[in-house]
Amino acid sequence: MSALSDKTGEATIYVPPPTAELLETSASLEADFKRGSIGGPVRTARLDDEPIYGKIRIAKVDIEGHEHKFLAGAEHTISAHRPIVFLEIVRAANVEEIGAFFNRLGYANFELNQRTRGVTRVTQVAKNRAAWNHAFVPDDMLATFLSICREAQCPAN
Repeated sequence: MSALSDKTGEATIYVPPPTAELLETSASLEADFKRGSIGGPVRTARLDDEPIYGKIRIAKVDIEGHEHKFLAGAEHTISAHRPIVFLEIVRAANVEEIGAFFNRLGYANFELNQRTRGVTRVTQVAKNRAAWNHAFVPDDMLATFLSICREAQCPAN
């Protein structure tokens, strides 16, 4: 098992301590992602160096502030496969690097607003408490993505 990042090697993965209220499932390679997290060793790998069988159509990236480093190690794969990428933009996210990455590859950025259940195309990656989930959509998948949004009754702007 490996954590995907921008380098192959070893790193520390941080997991929040257990609480009575929540069964925590988040983890990150970023030490400051959550106060009181417990660290342990993990192997790291670049997605670009991993064998992939078949075509990647959708990727879900939820790695608590480490997204920009994952993307750096996945650029060839994402460029070649052109999947729709669902990604969280949380407090620790490096919005500048994430935005530059997807702009370079010709992707549109959509905020997924949990309050309105709406999907809004935006030009800049930004932290938004109402819409921390984003869909990065390659130009050739825009019509398909918007059709899915209509079918799911998520108004798209």
